[in-house]
Amino acid sequence: MIQYIKTSRLNIAYHSYGEIDSPTIILLHGWPDDALTWNAIIPALLNANYRCITPYLRGFGLTHFLDSQTLRSGQLAALSQDIIEFIEALKIGSVHLVGHDWGARIGYNIAALRPDLLHTLTTLSVGYGTNNPDQELSFSQVQQYWYQWFFATERGRKTLAADRSDFTRQLWKFWCPSWRFSDAEFQTTAKSFANPDWVDITIDSYRNRWGISPNDSHYDTIHQKLMTAPKINVPTTVLHGGADGATLPETSANKEQFFLKDYQRFVIPEVGHFIQREAPQIVIEAVLDRVQSKKYNLIIKYVDNNKSMSKDSTIIQFYSGKSAYVRGRMLQDIWQQNYEWLEKTHDYIQWLFPLTERSRFNPNAPILTDDDIQSFHNREDLKRNLVTSLKLMLGFYGLSCQESKDGAIKIKIDQSFAERKKVWVHWGNHNHLRITRILRSLHLLGLEIYAQAFFRCLEEIYNLEKGEITKLTFSHWQDALSG
Repeated sequence: MIQYIKTSRLNIAYHSYGEIDSPTIILLHGWPDDALTWNAIIPALLNANYRCITPYLRGFGLTHFLDSQTLRSGQLAALSQDIIEFIEALKIGSVHLVGHDWGARIGYNIAALRPDLLHTLTTLSVGYGTNNPDQELSFSQVQQYWYQWFFATERGRKTLAADRSDFTRQLWKFWCPSWRFSDAEFQTTAKSFANPDWVDITIDSYRNRWGISPNDSHYDTIHQKLMTAPKINVPTTVLHGGADGATLPETSANKEQFFLKDYQRFVIPEVGHFIQREAPQIVIEAVLDRVQSKKYNLIIKYVDNNKSMSKDSTIIQFYSGKSAYVRGRMLQDIWQQNYEWLEKTHDYIQWLFPLTERSRFNPNAPILTDDDIQSFHNREDLKRNLVTSLKLMLGFYGLSCQESKDGAIKIKIDQSFAERKKVWVHWGNHNHLRITRILRSLHLLGLEIYAQAFFRCLEEIYNLEKGEITKLTFSHWQDALSG
């Protein structure tokens, strides 16, 4: 049943579960999400004798403004003040707070502004001190924030307003590469995006975060305080998905200096942005460990700070078929793409054929380590998958691979070459760089015999197609097989 509490500016809709006199945990959702995001978490917390309250933030669900003239601000200071007033209106004293995404940002702000209201804080998918428009971002994070830059434009606003459901569905997919959510789960949540203020709050929140839209002067005092990233005097646990496609784990790393009481951070391998939906048991354990002041059962399973539980690196997980790359595609998904996609898409080749150097064109792609290289040399499954990736690209180039029973490999010009060469056999084509990468990667990862066979075929093409492939390009191909 939906209940309501009035604050100075809102009538906040919320769900309440459990006994009213039990210790209270307030759980705050993020964007694009709603209060139902905690459905898989709440039963275990109730069984542990806690009361759970899940409000809808301004602009979501049935929460609405009391005055039609109130500025529809998405400023984080405003969102935080909403929940401060909400907690005060409950008249239950201090609470435990759990927040995801926007809810995590609000949680940090309340802990900084009003630590007297919180016993503990558990945050998901966001690190502290990441709300200032002057913050430094890696190029990888800049890429992940593409939707925020899009929302800075009028076209971004119109696009979101025109089809908020499909737009946000795509974000769920991008941000959680290994999670296969049901249509029913998404549609149930998306009903909360029908709130008449949702688009205004969304657009203003992201514009304001980067200093593009003005602040609401009503919150100037707390805004100025928050921009200094004041230290937090509340025991805090941070969970971050290792495969988060929205806010990369790097954004929550190395924040210990901001916390005056016990602080723990765990990176959960292979989990994306919506940890509470993708891995609810982990969240349950983390919340109970924190609110019950236990000594972190999670430490046995997961890793604090920047380490990873999994023995396998990102590229090994990807090549094992266990995790997706940044666009949410698994290795098998790439193998099924058509040639037009292979030509026009530029961020998969660095994953199919990784190197020991960072790519200038795709800095988010993994970099091979000595352990990765050893894994490819030792594991037949990885080598088989690498050969399948090679055959995909050979077909794209109009070539084919013959493997004889005695282990000999021959790569030759196929009957499709006359048509396929139009795509790549001409001066300055970007596929020449791709081929250098492929040769080098095969050489590094234990498929030298395939690299040599590919080079011999390329040498034949170089001699046949005089002038279309430069001497410099050919020398790069030669060099890729050495060292």
